[in-house]
Amino acid sequence: GNLGNAVSAITGTSDGSKEFLIKTREEAVDVLSLAGIPFESLAVFDQRRRKTYKGTNIWPQKHAGSPARGGSSWQSLARGTGNIESEFLNGEIVKLGRMLGIKTPYNEILWHHAQQMADNMTQPGYYNVDHLHKEVELLSQKK
Repeated sequence: GNLGNAVSAITGTSDGSKEFLIKTREEAVDVLSLAGIPFESLAVFDQRRRKTYKGTNIWPQKHAGSPARGGSSWQSLARGTGNIESEFLNGEIVKLGRMLGIKTPYNEILWHHAQQMADNMTQPGYYNVDHLHKEVELLSQKK
């Protein structure tokens, strides 16, 4: 469920990212399934999350060029902490995929851009979803 955190952090929004998020999660399902690692389906996660967090989220105030709401990765970039959780989310899928011979371009692009933005203390919204799709296409052609 948290694999998409980097999308809103990188693009500053979740608008237009549905297809990208689906592909990101499909890669993770393929990798985790082949590795024999149990995971919670998105439907179960969403149901559990609604029960747990309903009415308790306190989101950051609207940040220039960013949505009024942002997840933990978005908040890390907005605060300029210099670090981000993408290595432990998207990066783990990429590393496992490499070990298993499964391509994971969606997760790889998210990990790369999120980490680069954190390292450079770049604010959310530097890239758009179309740019991410093009990067995935280029990466897929290289390998």
